[in-house]
Amino acid sequence: MTYLLRIGSLILMVSALVACSNGQDTPNTPNGYADLVSNEEGKYNLLIVLNTSGGFENPEFLQEHNQDMGQVINHSYYRGLNEIEENREELDIHSEPYFVFFDTNSIAFQTGRSQEAEKFLVDAIKEQGNNQPE
Repeated sequence: MTYLLRIGSLILMVSALVACSNGQDTPNTPNGYADLVSNEEGKYNLLIVLNTSGGFENPEFLQEHNQDMGQVINHSYYRGLNEIEENREELDIHSEPYFVFFDTNSIAFQTGRSQEAEKFLVDAIKEQGNNQPE
C-alpha cells in the first residue's frame, strides 16, 4: 500500500511540474515572449543580457536606483547572450549588455546602451512618482 502511495505521489509531482512549465516551447503570444511580459499594470519586467563569464553582477545604474526600482520594475531576469541566442531567437539580441523592458503586452523599450536603459528607468520612476496620490 505504501508503495502505491509513493507511486501516486510521484505521478502527481511530475504532472505538476509539467503543468507549471514556462511555456517557452509553446509561446502563447504572437511575439513568443508571454513569459517575459509584466503581469502588473504600470510596472515593467526587465530582461538584462550580460556577459556570463564572470558571473552576473547588477549594472551600476541599477545599483544606484535600487531603492526606487520597486516602483516600476516587477521582475528582473538575468541571462547570458548564448542562452538568449539559442533559446529566444524571437528577441533578435546579438550583443551584450542588452536591456529589454516589457510592459503587460510587449516590449516597451530595448537598448544595448546602459545610459539609455538608465534614462528609461529614471523617466519611468519619475512618471510613477508624478502619478502617486498626495
